[in-house]
Amino acid sequence: MESSYAQRRKKSDERLAQEHRRKLLRVYGDMQPPKYRKKVAYVPPSEGGKWDGLMALKNVKEEDVLDVLLESVGPNGAYSLCRVWQDAQVVVGWYPVRYLKDIDE
Repeated sequence: MESSYAQRRKKSDERLAQEHRRKLLRVYGDMQPPKYRKKVAYVPPSEGGKWDGLMALKNVKEEDVLDVLLESVGPNGAYSLCRVWQDAQVVVGWYPVRYLKDIDE
């Protein structure tokens, strides 16, 4: 069972990530033109902590087209800041560069 400190820390981290996402959405919402567009080549599993980060762009499927807004973000610059429409809402988050491919591939 998680300690109360760990639970408070997790909630605090989630709140900070939510606020960061809101700021990113204000800056990179549907008005900002993308640098380019890429297709999702692979969706990493979210079970076991493989793809469950607070800034992760989730609920995408293979062959979804993402707007790439910024390159080389996150740990080791291994992610792109991407935007996608999900359920009539704009969602912004990080997606691993290595799991993106050109649209014409």
